Amino acid sequence: MTSIGFIGLGAMGTRMAQRLVAETYDVTVWNRTPSRAEPLAAAGARVATTPAEAARAGEIVITMVRDVDALREVAEGSVGALSASNRARS
Repeated sequence: MTSIGFIGLGAMGTRMAQRLVAETYDVTVWNRTPSRAEPLAAAGARVATTPAEAARAGEIVITMVRDVDALREVAEGSVGALSASNRARS
């Protein structure tokens, strides 16, 4: 089964993640506002505490954020999604 890390649960991201969970993919989600992940957790998704954790959980990582600044925020830094790939190579 393909595992998916999903970062960003706004209106579009939530709907996309819901469809993936409904199709029985192994989905781990993260959002800046943790309560946005609660309905997905109830449907079977796992909830990550950081973008890096969501990225490590997925063979595929999807980001659905509002703009380039938001993408930088969730991708870069010590708990950003890209840090997960750096640790894998170490």
